[in-house]
Amino acid sequence: MFIWYLGALIGGNFILLILYNIIKLPPRSANVGSGQVVQLIRSLIYAGIWITYILRAERVKNTFLLPY
Repeated sequence: MFIWYLGALIGGNFILLILYNIIKLPPRSANVGSGQVVQLIRSLIYAGIWITYILRAERVKNTFLLPY
């Protein structure tokens, strides 16, 4: 479930990045999406660290993942 959350987080940041570059904003609010690329990179690093931890840690596997 946490991996799905991270996918939604990255997907939402990517959609915001695309929308900020497509939509023409008034000059007053033109810098609204200026930090969106940095936020997307931060989310990718966050997801990379936590997904690696979830998939490699034995204690997490035994607690949260269903054995097949």
